[in-house]
This record gives sequence, structure tokens and C-alpha cells, in this order.
Amino acid sequence: WRADGKHTATLDVHVDNARAQAFYARQGWVPDPENPPAEGDHHLFLRYAVAGE
Repeated sequence: WRADGKHTATLDVHVDNARAQAFYARQGWVPDPENPPAEGDHHLFLRYAVAGE
């Protein structure tokens, strides 16, 4: 994705999947401020930014 000029990536996890959320947090993924969960939504969007960009 760097070769394509991308500086961030997003993914979604189930809001009740604490294990997956913890795994991604350890890798540097954070909640995506542009895509907060809607009321009743079961997905949490996470974002990863390429370091130094």
C-alpha cells in the first residue's frame, strides 16, 4: 500500500471482540475518528498510520 501512495489503512472488528481489539492496539491500530460506531452498530473501525508519514 505504500507503493500506491497510501498512508493509512482501516479495518473493522466486532465491538464485543476485546481480544482482537487488544491485538490490533498492540500493533499500533487506533479507533478511527472519522468512522465512529453508529448507535446499534456492531463494528468498530480501526486505523493504522504509516510511521513517519
